[in-house]
Amino acid sequence: MLMVTIKIIADWNMVQTIQHVVFVRDLQKLYHQFWSRCLLYKHTKGGYIVRRPWDPTDQATRRNEVLHYDFLYMGDSKDTTFYVLVPKDGLTHICELIACDSLNSDVAVQALQDWSKRFGAPEILMLDTGSHFKKLVVDALCQRLSSMIRVMLMEFKLDTGEWVYLLPLVQSNLYYTVVPSLNNHTPSEPFTLLPVPNLLTRIGVARSKNNLMLDVSVQRDNVDDLRKALHVMLRE
Repeated sequence: MLMVTIKIIADWNMVQTIQHVVFVRDLQKLYHQFWSRCLLYKHTKGGYIVRRPWDPTDQATRRNEVLHYDFLYMGDSKDTTFYVLVPKDGLTHICELIACDSLNSDVAVQALQDWSKRFGAPEILMLDTGSHFKKLVVDALCQRLSSMIRVMLMEFKLDTGEWVYLLPLVQSNLYYTVVPSLNNHTPSEPFTLLPVPNLLTRIGVARSKNNLMLDVSVQRDNVDDLRKALHVMLRE
């Protein structure tokens, strides 16, 4: 309550000081509008100071415009791998999971180089300093990822240190999982502009009701022709 009173007095003094020098129409309104948008001004709510960023946040409007990435600590594994590097597109949320041994720039450079090979070089990089990855968000994400990995290890009857082998499977599911913030689209749709494959089509295979008659002699001739073609190709 005391901080609110002090703020009101300070605002009134500032407005009065300006009015003694110049006349500005709707000065009180302009004054509050200015400070409400100032990133350096410490706002208060309920007696507590609301932390504001020192720099304007970058909001991506195009794919591959802003690339965020940070490290997640996953714990012990079968070898020296302890961390997962997560590069993430700022607009489509598409990300990659890269297992690494330590937190160094070499891993980040290699990940950025591989990302640029596949998708092109991003315009803006958001690193661990000033990144959108906040500590609480990273901790929550790490806990969820660790829980998911532990369940999958038990399901596939793998050792707890073999979580590295499950990263491609988890990353594939992240690519093709519907996200509410993308209007119920998957991250791969707006990023690659390609239709999402239906994962259930791998389970149900269409089959004709008619019986197929295979001529073994014809198939043997085809195999012989293929073998001869391979021999010719190897000789050349």
